[in-house]
Amino acid sequence: MKKLIKPAALLLITILVMTNVFASPINDAFNSIKKENPDLVERMNDGGATDENIIDFMNDIKDYIASSGVKVTEENFDELMTEALMKVVFYSRNLPIYTALMTEFSNEVGLFILSGEIPASLQPVYDAVKKLVLENPQLFEPAPTPTPTPTPTPTRRPSGGGTVVVPMPTTEPVPTKEPTASLEPIPSPEPDGFEFSDCDHVPWALEAIESLSAKGIITGYGDTTFRPDNNITRAEFAKIVVMAFEVYNENAGNGYGFADVADEWYAPYVKSARESGLIYGSPTSTGEFNFYPNSFITRQDIAVIVYRAAQNANIELPGGGEATFSDNGLISGYAAEAVSAMQAAGIISGMGDGTFAPINNATRAEAAKIIHMVISLWD
Repeated sequence: MKKLIKPAALLLITILVMTNVFASPINDAFNSIKKENPDLVERMNDGGATDENIIDFMNDIKDYIASSGVKVTEENFDELMTEALMKVVFYSRNLPIYTALMTEFSNEVGLFILSGEIPASLQPVYDAVKKLVLENPQLFEPAPTPTPTPTPTPTRRPSGGGTVVVPMPTTEPVPTKEPTASLEPIPSPEPDGFEFSDCDHVPWALEAIESLSAKGIITGYGDTTFRPDNNITRAEFAKIVVMAFEVYNENAGNGYGFADVADEWYAPYVKSARESGLIYGSPTSTGEFNFYPNSFITRQDIAVIVYRAAQNANIELPGGGEATFSDNGLISGYAAEAVSAMQAAGIISGMGDGTFAPINNATRAEAAKIIHMVISLWD
């Protein structure tokens, strides 16, 4: 899916953020888009995205960029807009946008993947958008807030999330540039008999969390919390999967690195995962590959990585057939086999409403549960 997201994000800039899109109220801007580019909006409608969906999406983009605190310049335009779109498109309310893009603009996305360039038919619109945004930087500045009266610092509570096996509501990610959750290794595993103080509400994942914690595969935050509902990043998941399946290699060579993975704590885990064939990353226009380590990982990507790890470990999972989730059409082609096998094995059962929600962000509890269930089948 990551192969599609970046080009899709850049295409969305041209499709959804056109003339006057930020220079006037969003509703007026959308009406202008629809008048001047009816064919593009009609294609989004045909893909299942209503006019209201598009307007909400445009507002989310604007708010995300404003909240980042980063000034939009000609040099960072593509990077900043792509980052905003890659985050906002995964908000649960923007699912119709993602679906419409993947179904109605697949040719444009494919062309972008092959050439690394915006299709010629959309280039003039893209250029106009870029010019508009750069000439109106004030529209992306957050509204000033009054200086608050000092008050005692409240206790921070864990954020909410969804589940894989026993469903819970999935929350939209907070539009921050970096997630706050971390699975950065702690020197030693939790002591035998240790119990996290915040996992009682996820009994379906409790055994998995405690088991992986006792083995030093996952760790808490040092304050007796595990924060099971927090979303988990791609780097964090790389760490626990290579530890769980015993493929960690601290000497994994530079040939297994990614352009966006430097000498951070997670670098050897990511390199180990790539060396083992668990992850591949996404190609860039320069021929390099990115891993997007600080992006939250999706439910379907977790299924794919664990499925590959199971195959490498000769863990047999039932195959054949197609998954029976009501939103099968949203499961990316590369993930279909993994999701089907995981469902057939009883490792994943969806959200309780018949859906799998493949592009929703996964939580720490979900990650622990799926890995624990698979390694429990290991001879």
